[in-house]
Amino acid sequence: MKKYLLLLVLLGVVVSAQESFKRVYHIPASKGEILLKKDVSVKFDKWSKGELDSIKQIYVPESMIKISEQISINSVLQTVTREIKVDTAFYKTLTVKRSEIAKCGFWGYVKFDDNKIIANKNSCKKDEKDNIYYYQLKNRDQLSLYFIEGTVSAFTVPIKYRFKQPNVSEEFSSASLNANLFGGISFGMSSFFYRDKVGSVTNNHKLTLGTFVGSSVVELNSNNTSASVDPLPNDRKIIKGLASIGLGIAYSYNKVNFAGFLGWDYAIGDEAEKWNYNKKPWIGIAIGYSLFNL
Repeated sequence: MKKYLLLLVLLGVVVSAQESFKRVYHIPASKGEILLKKDVSVKFDKWSKGELDSIKQIYVPESMIKISEQISINSVLQTVTREIKVDTAFYKTLTVKRSEIAKCGFWGYVKFDDNKIIANKNSCKKDEKDNIYYYQLKNRDQLSLYFIEGTVSAFTVPIKYRFKQPNVSEEFSSASLNANLFGGISFGMSSFFYRDKVGSVTNNHKLTLGTFVGSSVVELNSNNTSASVDPLPNDRKIIKGLASIGLGIAYSYNKVNFAGFLGWDYAIGDEAEKWNYNKKPWIGIAIGYSLFNL
């Protein structure tokens, strides 16, 4: 029963803000029957006969076409029209888009746009910079992609559980004022669910491992300095600042957050060493709703 009461009391933490940055996805060549495709820019010397015939219907060989462009003359934009002959040199300035099956995966950035998940490499070779990668989804198709990102959260810990020590009992302590900053690396998965005409859905799961720093205050009295060789008398109380450091692990589903922390508080100033729990570990559990992006 004591363990259940402990768990309930510790659920008093609210994560007040969370911000993510540099999310990079692993883009595999296939996910089940869904294949990664790419639109590549193909130059004239690699066109197929069908592509060449299609271009020739638009730009008839040996014809003249007019091209208008704006140029700056004496800091004033002027429209200049010139004629160009449609010949081999002209065709070599053109490219056509061709859809191909991607042969391998990569790490990159994604955007869910209508029935496509569009991907862009986080780094690529010079001859790949115009390539556009995508997954084509059918109605009710779902695709899940893993990602890594950095996460920063601001949170408060109104209740901490401090462990029992020799001559010192366990304690649930609260701080009226405290602020903490948690930063770490997140490993997660985004699920993209395409629903034609009614709106698609994206869900995010992630696990974050990191460290935190914070500050708070504590009131020292005769009870929480009892283990000191010189405890405070019953009629005396003093306020001390605390500096906190620790480790944390957090799970997030969309904007709902669950987190656990292991921390140490360091009292600051004269008589700080009298505090029974100075430099001793504590634990806390966080449940909250983020008002910021995940």
